[in-house]
Amino acid sequence: MCNFHISNARFFIIRHAEAFKNLEKMHGGGTQDLTNDGIEQLLATIEVLKPVFQDRRICIFHQKEGRSEKTAKIIDQKFRIGTKVSELIYGVGLGVIANLNEDELKKLYPKVFQILENWKNNGAKLDDYPDVPGREHMTDFASRIKLGLSNMIHPNTDTILVGTTSTINMLNHLMITNGEFVHDKYDFISFPFSGVNGWQLSADKPPRKVFSSF
Repeated sequence: MCNFHISNARFFIIRHAEAFKNLEKMHGGGTQDLTNDGIEQLLATIEVLKPVFQDRRICIFHQKEGRSEKTAKIIDQKFRIGTKVSELIYGVGLGVIANLNEDELKKLYPKVFQILENWKNNGAKLDDYPDVPGREHMTDFASRIKLGLSNMIHPNTDTILVGTTSTINMLNHLMITNGEFVHDKYDFISFPFSGVNGWQLSADKPPRKVFSSF
């Protein structure tokens, strides 16, 4: 039994709102401030979520990077419970290709660029791309995310985690696979900005999706 199986707990994965970094098409770094369109989309998502959390205990976590933190703090303006940073849940380590924009990645590491593009279209697995210095392997990434998830979730509580693409894909994968990393089933899910998946957790049953905003 997975150690994040906890009674009467729900887990909500939220992608951060659109940031200028996304317009810059950076794989890491970039301008973390949220765009006006991103804030408007996020506020619409919050209105949808408010009745979902009525009469529930809530905790809000975010990755330790700018756009997720800014998104979490806007969510908290509606709930007034404070936010916490997750020390273990953050995006997969990309090594030397981090902080490159798409044009730079395509020029310097064309094979890596193509495989990442294929992965987004469910045509490749992330472990198919060649080793680049400093990159984190997917099994290590999955173990770290799972441990971070175990530390966040508590009985009778709704936990919200605001994160980035690689993080929410892994979290969603662990929900689908009952907490195990299954390489052949690890597919790209295109979460829209401020998109939400909510999961019901149980002490004796696999996680079950109970909410999706897209």
